[in-house]
Amino acid sequence: MDWHELPDEWPRNGTSAALQAAHVGLAGSGHVFGFTVYNSNAADQFILVFDRSSIPGNGATPDLIFTVGAKDDLLITWIPARWFRSGCVLCNSSTDSTLTAGSADCLFDVQYA
Repeated sequence: MDWHELPDEWPRNGTSAALQAAHVGLAGSGHVFGFTVYNSNAADQFILVFDRSSIPGNGATPDLIFTVGAKDDLLITWIPARWFRSGCVLCNSSTDSTLTAGSADCLFDVQYA
């Protein structure tokens, strides 16, 4: 489906219900318009983005890497939307190049179609 053919109720949101260390924002293929992350931790963290349908284990290599400051938020926007083949998973991590799962101290929101 082309984004021009999407229903009126898009984009949709995959939102955390509570503080989390990782979040499946989109399970399955789709277009992601962006995401927000709130970091409640007193330290900076890496936010790793994976093109997967489920949360990966420690040591997994991310597709994208961002940083979010202590007690701060991060907003990423993709216009046009970015295509994810398997899904969009966000994880906080204490390391940047591979996943080292962090604490459940982030709120995630993914906007997708």
